[in-house]
Amino acid sequence: MAASSFPDPADNATDFTPRCPPLRRARRRAFAPPELQLPAHRAAASRLAAGGEGRAEGAEEEAAEGAEEGREEGAEEGREEGRAGGGAGDGESAGASGYPVSIVADDRLDVAGGGVVAASAMLVCTRSLSLGGALIADYLGHRAGVGRGAGGVGSLAGSGATAAGSGGGHGGPGGRGGAVGNATAAAGGEAYGDSPNGTQPGTLGSGGGGEGGGAGGGVIHVFAEEQLTLYSGRISANGDRGAAAAEDGAAGGGGGGGGGGSGGTIAVRAGTVSVVSTMGGATVTADGGVGGSPGGGGGGGGRLWLSPASGRWKGTPDPRVGRLFSHPAGGAGDGRAGGGAGGIGTVRGAACEPGHGGLLCDLCGAGTAKRHADNGPCEACAPGTVAPAPGQSACSPCGAGLVASNDTSYPSPGEGGLACLPCPLGETASARGDACDRCALPPLRASFVAVNCCSWRCDPPFFLAAL
Repeated sequence: MAASSFPDPADNATDFTPRCPPLRRARRRAFAPPELQLPAHRAAASRLAAGGEGRAEGAEEEAAEGAEEGREEGAEEGREEGRAGGGAGDGESAGASGYPVSIVADDRLDVAGGGVVAASAMLVCTRSLSLGGALIADYLGHRAGVGRGAGGVGSLAGSGATAAGSGGGHGGPGGRGGAVGNATAAAGGEAYGDSPNGTQPGTLGSGGGGEGGGAGGGVIHVFAEEQLTLYSGRISANGDRGAAAAEDGAAGGGGGGGGGGSGGTIAVRAGTVSVVSTMGGATVTADGGVGGSPGGGGGGGGRLWLSPASGRWKGTPDPRVGRLFSHPAGGAGDGRAGGGAGGIGTVRGAACEPGHGGLLCDLCGAGTAKRHADNGPCEACAPGTVAPAPGQSACSPCGAGLVASNDTSYPSPGEGGLACLPCPLGETASARGDACDRCALPPLRASFVAVNCCSWRCDPPFFLAAL
């Protein structure tokens, strides 16, 4: 099968917005190697898990199923025609959607272990996705020095040569480039692409600074209406590392290392998500690339997004999913020559109802609350307030004479109040209900009358005599 030519995403400033066509009930589609290896671009393809050079191979289906075979050649016709891997054959084409690669499987899509889909930007639409293989957009975003958060490069006084490159920015800012020799330091690329009003991000990662700057990560959009199951699968849109400077100062941009590319975008919408533990485990990453030596700045982390396909999750998502979608790491800078690390990227999702928090909209536990409709975390109740039951939108103060306690059986003031309790004998609640204050000791042969009270009385047979 002849290789397809895909447009270089470095020249494509479009933000990708996922729009899946209506899904119909159809037979299961299974992609296993070597049935499907969709194209990567440039020499970076040889470094992907797919191995070898990126190439387009048609997933063959029977004519009665209406599937198309192959891919058309040429730079202008290098997008998929129709639905990758089969399907009804009458859906939106990849070219029409703006993605170099789009896959629509009306019922179920399996990417088996070892199977790889690699593209600068891809859209996957299906009812159920099982991933044991890989969806990859590593190093396939904007090339060196290109993009809204492109890294810069310092200059050498009195010379046309350039110094170390700074890291590209995206979800987090790029790291600064080091001041190699008598060069000026370059500021890291700026962060950009935050999704407004709870919409999915869709921006390519930016390239690092310098001729040896690493490329940014690409864009992966996944819509699984019913279920996404992650086996030992990999979803990645990492930025590339910056090249080290050669002895003659050419590879890294004239004496300094190239800046790392920033991570790209991974956005997933699914009915629910589960993780099937297998050797090696599943990974979801959009990390920035490492800066090259000497002095290259690290690329900023990219942007991750996870939300339910409709307003609510269908069932309880696997709690391990929240750990998979952790903040994308910024690439390390070459600190020995002053290169700075890239900033961490972002993790976002659909807004949760009050009383629910976190990426998976978990119910706030007792002692915590969340007032706002977003996917921020539930916060522990401040001292003096309590949330005795889960799912509270606000913590409440205790009444007069009671203290907020994070222990339900004995007064223990502090954050995360669970119950309002009286103070023990010899102590009284503070005005704010956040502490038990000690009472002054009673006279000899006298005792305190009751809990949460500083009143005392004489022990029998003694009595208080009038003076």
